[in-house]
Amino acid sequence: MKHNVPGTGGFTLIEVIVSLLLMGIISAIWGMGIVQIVEGFLFSRQNIETLQKGQITMSRLVKEFQALTEISPDPLPNSSAITFARDSDIPGVRRTIAFDSINGEIKIDEDVLVDQVNFFKLEYYKRFDSETPVSPTTESYSEITIIDIRIGIKGAENTVAEFNNRVFLRGVAG
Repeated sequence: MKHNVPGTGGFTLIEVIVSLLLMGIISAIWGMGIVQIVEGFLFSRQNIETLQKGQITMSRLVKEFQALTEISPDPLPNSSAITFARDSDIPGVRRTIAFDSINGEIKIDEDVLVDQVNFFKLEYYKRFDSETPVSPTTESYSEITIIDIRIGIKGAENTVAEFNNRVFLRGVAG
């Protein structure tokens, strides 16, 4: 003869509810972890893009400055702009590299080289062993043989990546 003992045939309603609550809590914690991983991935990707933009910009500026043969006195070079001639340009043609602070862009002539720029600074030196930059005047601009370039580009969450380089001008007689 078979006897049915109450409570041995399955789960009670309380056991089912508790197990569902535990699974919900575990799923929520797991989901928050996945969100954090995705946010970290996106942050890293944006910073990598910023670094690439900065490296490409700096490479282009170094190439432009290494090829220059003459710095134009009109307008005089300043901390955020320079006008110059290169050896590969048509005689009499001048190029201008300038920082558009309103739009946050560095432009070569009217073409945008890079956007999301926080700052762009050029410092000029007469000699490599000089620690003090010069402010070019109409008498001294032709003696510039070194340009320090500093750029700050906004990246993920508005962090600013800084890029620095020193260019020794090959085409200018100092």
